[in-house]
Amino acid sequence: MGIKQFFLKAKILLLMFIAGLFTLPALAQNKATLQMSESTFGYRFIYNGEKISKWELKSLMKSEDSTSFQYFRKALRSSAWELATGLPGGALLGIELSDILAGNGINYARLTSSVALCAVSSYFYFRKERSYIQSVLSFNKYLQQKEPSVSIGFGATASGGLGLKLLISKPVRSFTH
Repeated sequence: MGIKQFFLKAKILLLMFIAGLFTLPALAQNKATLQMSESTFGYRFIYNGEKISKWELKSLMKSEDSTSFQYFRKALRSSAWELATGLPGGALLGIELSDILAGNGINYARLTSSVALCAVSSYFYFRKERSYIQSVLSFNKYLQQKEPSVSIGFGATASGGLGLKLLISKPVRSFTH
């Protein structure tokens, strides 16, 4: 092997190394994430920097990851039960308070049932919140497993020489629960 061939291989190796260094940050920034924040009337979901509706997120989770979809469905069911118990409980409590303020006396049965309905509604609210958080965490875990892992290694190349290798591997997701 002549000196020209040696320097040519060294230049190619250096160019491959520099290209690999520029490729790594671009691959690392391409990670998809799902974020959740509270808004005035519920929650706001942001997927890859864009606001996504609850129903779009439901169809996305249904097609992508069954575990996070189950948590999301549980949150939607809890939201319905929260509404079904909270509205009548609040209405009964309001009627009872207006009767008390008007001087009509206390109806203990109505007061007790309204407080009980509001307490049940609070349980469903906290269950909904926990389920939304679990669904977002589960979906982000799925997205992280879906992303390819990137590494630079030094070792034997396919042609039998020594050099740097850019290894991009996509992990296989297991479907066992």
